[in-house]
Amino acid sequence: MHSSLPLRLVAVLALTSSVNAQVTYDQYVVASPKLAAGNGFGYSLLSTDIDRDGFADLVVGEIGADGQGILDVGRGWVLYGPTFSKHQELVARPPMEKEFMAWRRGAAGDLDADGNIDLVLVSPLVDIGGFLEVGRAHVFFGPSFDEDLVLSDPTPQPKAHFGYNALVVGGEPGRQGVLYVAAPDAWLVPEGTQSTFFAGEVIAWLSGLGAPPSVIPNPEPQQFSGLGCALLQAQWNADGVPDLLVGRARQDGVGDILVLDGTTQAAILEIDAPPETTSYEATGFGFAHFYGDVTGDGSSDLVVGAPLTRVSDEANAGMLFILDGQDFTHVVHAFLPPVPANDGYFGEEVQVTDLDVDGHLDLVVNSMGDAFTDDDNAAYLYFGPGFTRIQTVHVTAKGFGQEAVTGDFDGDGAPELAVGALWGNDSGRVHVFDRRSLSADVSEIPIAAGASIELQLDLGAPSAGLAYVAGLSLSGSSPGLILAPGSYVPLQVDGMTMIGLALVGSPILEGFTGTLDADGRAELILNWPAAAGAGLAGQCLTIAAIAIGADGRPKAGSSPVGLSLSH
Repeated sequence: MHSSLPLRLVAVLALTSSVNAQVTYDQYVVASPKLAAGNGFGYSLLSTDIDRDGFADLVVGEIGADGQGILDVGRGWVLYGPTFSKHQELVARPPMEKEFMAWRRGAAGDLDADGNIDLVLVSPLVDIGGFLEVGRAHVFFGPSFDEDLVLSDPTPQPKAHFGYNALVVGGEPGRQGVLYVAAPDAWLVPEGTQSTFFAGEVIAWLSGLGAPPSVIPNPEPQQFSGLGCALLQAQWNADGVPDLLVGRARQDGVGDILVLDGTTQAAILEIDAPPETTSYEATGFGFAHFYGDVTGDGSSDLVVGAPLTRVSDEANAGMLFILDGQDFTHVVHAFLPPVPANDGYFGEEVQVTDLDVDGHLDLVVNSMGDAFTDDDNAAYLYFGPGFTRIQTVHVTAKGFGQEAVTGDFDGDGAPELAVGALWGNDSGRVHVFDRRSLSADVSEIPIAAGASIELQLDLGAPSAGLAYVAGLSLSGSSPGLILAPGSYVPLQVDGMTMIGLALVGSPILEGFTGTLDADGRAELILNWPAAAGAGLAGQCLTIAAIAIGADGRPKAGSSPVGLSLSH
């Protein structure tokens, strides 16, 4: 018996066989409607169903775009799902030089109660009035998005970075939302006292955009505490009014989170960094991403990043926590980056969703490293409820992993993953992965002793000419193997791995090592020995591969595929 099983490895798989119906695991690449080198398309991403047609849409930042003859104005794009071929350009009015609009992820919601989703794009680095990096924000009103309302800090300050974060609380279509915009490096200048530099503040439009905003200062100002490094909506108490979680990334040198009452904006709780962080020299605790039941135990959890943590002598490698218990003092899970990287900021951006549609929430954590020069960045998937199964999503493209969001772009009821590669192909790209390529549950294909099965490795034209090697394991894909900084393979090393490496190139493992062709492809054939039948029947043989660059460094780790062994 000889069955055919083409599969795409990296983070993308396509499985077919003569026995099973074909299942396609898609990856597609989205480029700017106005291609230009160096524009950084994909620097920021936001996902929401803007036109409420059942397909999630992408809002993509292109920070280096020029406009009206002015350099580096930046712009945004609304790319409508499912095909992303319909689009709407978002431009600043008036544009400003080196504004780099959409530098950070913005926000979405109905801000004028007209039943349409409005978009907020932020420019925390723009210079205003001769002062550096004051920052501003833009509200584009749906559905046309041709009206731009510019918002500024009522007390603008140099280096305040107003617009570093934005959040719309409420804002369902037809209901006016509350807009919060953070300036985490704003100075606090109490009357008659010395200035507290970079204490941070949050500006809130509590009564609509036509009313004067309220300023929420840091109630315990410290230099560099950074109030507003993260903003998260949470229903903390039972009054029916959404409350606000605000991060302070360097409060007391480590960071904490303030819970602000949604009605009074007064602090009602302070969540400190857990003591366990000190053994990791953690800093930057306060990047709150999710409040709710992540672990499936019926109680609320809090997902918080500490992206400034030093790990393995790598500065700002990052860390991530899931906390529960009274006042969230108990660490349920603590995650270190699978591949610690200098300035990786692991834990700064996290998505929480059910990727594999198994009823349990999963985590998507991107780690960007040096987005301007590195092509080894990745997004890491942690599958609930135990989060011990880890999968990498990696594409050899500069800046890949800068930003990641999830959304049901194709309307099938399950999420897809979009990852930005801001310098991919020089101008920037967004890679969208079908959720079936992201499931860490290995799709087991039956194979009997004495049978053969063919696999097709397809890494795409950019990987043409790279060397590759495929490996085996009887212990599954998690936690996987880190070969070197920048590489990860979802294959648990065991005795079968060693046997497989010894047999690579033999008649049993044909094509399990070699060079990818001009299309980035190779054929692999497993000729499973008849003598292997009884002893291994009922076990799952996991196969994963890695491509290797000319410099000898691993470039692309694969998703796993599993073979169910029988007599």
